[in-house]
Amino acid sequence: MDARFKSPKTFGQILDHTFSISKAHFKNLFLVLLIFVGPIILLTGFMMLLQGDPLFQRNLEKEEWFMEFFYDLDQGLVLLLPDAYWIISIVLNIFLTPMAIASILLVVNHIRKGESYEIGDVIKQAFNRYGPMLGSSILFGLLIAAIYFVFAFVYFGLIFTLFSNDNVGGGIFILLLLPAFLVGILLFITRFSFYLGSVVFKEGTPGFSRSWKLTRKRTWATLGLYFVLVIIIVLINAGLQITVGLILGNGVVGYVVINLLLLIGTIILTVGYAVMYFDLKLRNDPGDLQDMIDSYES
Repeated sequence: MDARFKSPKTFGQILDHTFSISKAHFKNLFLVLLIFVGPIILLTGFMMLLQGDPLFQRNLEKEEWFMEFFYDLDQGLVLLLPDAYWIISIVLNIFLTPMAIASILLVVNHIRKGESYEIGDVIKQAFNRYGPMLGSSILFGLLIAAIYFVFAFVYFGLIFTLFSNDNVGGGIFILLLLPAFLVGILLFITRFSFYLGSVVFKEGTPGFSRSWKLTRKRTWATLGLYFVLVIIIVLINAGLQITVGLILGNGVVGYVVINLLLLIGTIILTVGYAVMYFDLKLRNDPGDLQDMIDSYES
């Protein structure tokens, strides 16, 4: 077993371990994502050619290009999707993203155990759990949508009621509490976010109760890790997109290259998710502690 998986880690150690694994196994991790996401990127690039987009710089003024860059950056961390084809790309991502994440989880598990692995075998293992993963992911999406809907209905309904009754002070107070409410929602979602690990490793489907148990007493730390990883990835992606955009422009070639490079951020985030998941397992599962002891004694 990888020695760094043998004991619970601090906030900084989880980040360090995440970047260490991402760097040491970058080739295989990138290949896994490329197998699933690469076809989507190439298909979208091909459709851009069919609609007449140039290979390199579009006919935009410099200022217009930067405006489009910031618009595109806001659309997502993984893929920058041309508007005309967003439906196709989103549907493909819904079906392929769970497979990509599960494959990386399985790769990190092999690394954790010190086992050799083949990419083809890892993908087959992930495919065996495809049905439960897809179903659980859809339920998770519906859960998040329901949480935000209920919050918006109650929150804005309360504000409307207070202002309608001339209780301006109360309405302003509730408005000022918005950041606290949003953090509370994110904490709640964090408690369910490790459902996918539970499903992939056959520890429970849809995995929500399992995730809730794993994140007990570690919710704030886990949310903080998510936040730091996302900030790092946003900065990396912004730097890559600006650099590639200035060199290749924002035509088809620039689109393909940028999206391939943005997979780096996806690798970091997914490996971080896996490292956090196994750290939480170690803290909560007696079986994992016993495996750690047996591995150490052998």
